[in-house]
Amino acid sequence: MNQIPEMQQLLSEVESTFGEPINSSKDFMALSVSISMKLKDTLGATTLKRLWGYISERTLPRLSTLDILARYVGYDSFKDFKGKLHAEDSSMYLYGDNVLFSDELSVGENVMIGWMPDRLVKLEYLGEDRFTVKESANSKLLVGDEIKATFFCKGWPLFVPGILRNGEYTPPYIAGKTKGLNLIQKEVAK
Repeated sequence: MNQIPEMQQLLSEVESTFGEPINSSKDFMALSVSISMKLKDTLGATTLKRLWGYISERTLPRLSTLDILARYVGYDSFKDFKGKLHAEDSSMYLYGDNVLFSDELSVGENVMIGWMPDRLVKLEYLGEDRFTVKESANSKLLVGDEIKATFFCKGWPLFVPGILRNGEYTPPYIAGKTKGLNLIQKEVAK
């Protein structure tokens, strides 16, 4: 059940509302308390663990459980949540001033990207969709890191399959997870 897109989106929005990833028993207990305090309704930690797949018990969640989670993230019900999801256009072409493709760059060109809160990174294009970090303010990307990116899109997160740091790859990284990139600027050559 938790593999359907609506369910995955709901769980993702619950984590955003909660304010951090949910991946330990302590997190599930804290989420249970948060839901209870916000809604005056209860969902036990075990129920939440089942929904996230933290424990492998194959049961379908009750509609009342999904309704509580939907209310936690600001909807009237799970039906309302799904209706709003389906009303949004979930597919689009990327073009215009809001997107910069790496194949539009020349080797050595710099790109500034930024995202909330106050993250700013200057990247130098190395060719073949590869960039090196030249400057970094308030970001987990460090000067000297190398990333791969085929494009940058304003309003959308930057998904990096891994950061090459000190000769080793990190796990995948997402910049601007909540509100996406808010700055994409190709540096003008001097």
